[in-house]
Amino acid sequence: MKHRTIPVFGLFMISICLLSLTKAGAQYVSAYDKNGNVKSSYDRRAEEARNRQNTYKPTPSSTTAIYESEREKQQRLREQRATQRELAAKENPVVKIVAPAYTFKQKLFEGRAIIGFKNYNGESKYGYANEKGEVVIPMIYDWVYAFKNGTARVTTYLHTFLIDKEGKEVTPGFYNTMDDFKEGMSVVLTNNGFGFIDKAGNEIIHPQYGYANGFSEGLSAVQIKTSTSNYGKGKWGFIDKTGNQIIPFSYNSVRDYSDGMAGVQEFVKWGFIDKTGNQIIAAAYDGVNDFKEGLAPVKLNSKWGFIDKTAKELIASKYQHAKSFSEGMAAVQLNGKYGYVDKKGNEIIPFIYDDALDFNEGIASVRINGPGGNRYAKWGFIDKTGNQMVPAIYDYGGRFEKGKGGVQLEGRYLFFDRTGKQVNEMDVISEIPGLAPEEVRKPATTYKLTTNKKGIVPAKPIAQNNTAYSTKENFYQGLAVVSKNYKYGFINESGKEVIPLTYDYAVDFKDGLAGILLGKKFGFINKSGIVSIPLIYDKSSLRFKEGCVDVMMKGKWGLIDSKGKVVVPIMYDEILSFTDGLAAIKLNGKWGYADKTGKAIIALKYDRVATFKDGLCSVRIGNKWGYINTKGEEIIAPVYDDVYGFENGKVKVVFKGESLYLDNTGKRVNQ
Repeated sequence: MKHRTIPVFGLFMISICLLSLTKAGAQYVSAYDKNGNVKSSYDRRAEEARNRQNTYKPTPSSTTAIYESEREKQQRLREQRATQRELAAKENPVVKIVAPAYTFKQKLFEGRAIIGFKNYNGESKYGYANEKGEVVIPMIYDWVYAFKNGTARVTTYLHTFLIDKEGKEVTPGFYNTMDDFKEGMSVVLTNNGFGFIDKAGNEIIHPQYGYANGFSEGLSAVQIKTSTSNYGKGKWGFIDKTGNQIIPFSYNSVRDYSDGMAGVQEFVKWGFIDKTGNQIIAAAYDGVNDFKEGLAPVKLNSKWGFIDKTAKELIASKYQHAKSFSEGMAAVQLNGKYGYVDKKGNEIIPFIYDDALDFNEGIASVRINGPGGNRYAKWGFIDKTGNQMVPAIYDYGGRFEKGKGGVQLEGRYLFFDRTGKQVNEMDVISEIPGLAPEEVRKPATTYKLTTNKKGIVPAKPIAQNNTAYSTKENFYQGLAVVSKNYKYGFINESGKEVIPLTYDYAVDFKDGLAGILLGKKFGFINKSGIVSIPLIYDKSSLRFKEGCVDVMMKGKWGLIDSKGKVVVPIMYDEILSFTDGLAAIKLNGKWGYADKTGKAIIALKYDRVATFKDGLCSVRIGNKWGYINTKGEEIIAPVYDDVYGFENGKVKVVFKGESLYLDNTGKRVNQ
């Protein structure tokens, strides 16, 4: 037989192609595995993908002008907050037990309890009190979290940072978001992406990733940062606490490490890798949950079962859903109901629950839906025999910890011990003063809430008349709201009770009307105490703006005027009060605007909106921001990554990382 030879020109072209592949970073993938068996096409594609991503090493992006300007801005804000704290300390070295200087108080964590109030504009502010109820960190933050390991996360001006127990800021304070600390590290987000800080506030891993999970077993899952148009489509891998890449960025999705294994998705199938990146269990499953106690739930052909670390199926795939094991039991779903199985697959607790959480300290929280489904669900606690320790009659049930489990009932948090007996500890998280906890609403001295121009909220004693009211607000239109024994009414300037204390909540008069709550319904009364707008609404801010107030019925929002006439139909998922004659309305996930005839004059096409100011309003389509006028005309096209408020006829915008300034016609101007 005559042998065929490759022409010299053909050899030359093959060499050129191989050289091009080498320069592009491609690596040769053998058609055979280490045992000499032919690899499947799926295995070859997976290996090629890993090779392409194996050399990826993200590097910190250069410090941009926007990054520096943000630091400077936050430095100014830190100085302002420090001044606020100093002034508050001078006026009130220690604020004694206050009510309603703060209108709710949560339980203590590390000697600090979250407190807060809502001012007349409906804005909430938060701070911290000590175990005596004394305000030790002023209520100047937009949102706060409980203390853990000596620090707490707080948010103000759309940025999150850490403070210590004295209110001193620990971190720089320019992060957009910040997660809980896991293994000593917290995920933070800046305009440059996701990164990590330690508990001292040091930036350990520069923000550069498209997304990042917290650390688990020494590794964190992170996603390659991609362009805005491909946001969330980058590949996933794992880094250590120094930022070194440990597992290549080659996976479509991943789960955190648990029991030394992490679920990873290659193409559309899931498998498991160990902490060195070795594929321990082949990517053959439609879905997976975490390994715990040596077993992992896996989904195959639309059914869930359990495998061990050798991929052996120990519990057959027959369930609609399955959660990971905890204390030898796992919640599984069959025919729409949850029960529990042990590690041998024995069904220990019958399938009678609509949801079931993990066991902890031998107790698990379970849910039973009411006639209206999940909306009317009730929670309780069971033990490992299925015995109902706490009946499922509560609005919410949490995790059982340190010998106690909490449930919620009409805003109140009740606690039960292991025997199902209610213990005395109780939290109330409510922004209605009349529902504050016992230790707050029965103070030795009564105070009123005031706010000065500097934003300080000092607590000062109020003069009492012959009737000792628990609270008394300022006079508006000749009347003041007062409360006693958790009921609200009104007095005149002579101290006479002109509207009896019969309501569960009330706000001050405006334009001759006052908002009230009776039972679970909202309405309005006039200055004679006669109901002018019926108590038929499920929710309302009770605050009129531009002659209208927001109300909710059967889960839908609208606006009514001072006569109770519907101005904007009660049909929207969300609504904002009128400003500049327009109200923002949301329906089916999109925002638009209605005028005072109730007509939607600006189409519901925006993903996010604000209220109008001086005839302009910022709007967002997708991830891009712009400005419209009251006619719905695009004054500044929604093409910018971020926008800030107008000031002196100019607005700051961010476009591809660059800060620009535009006038109210969209024309670029100097700063």
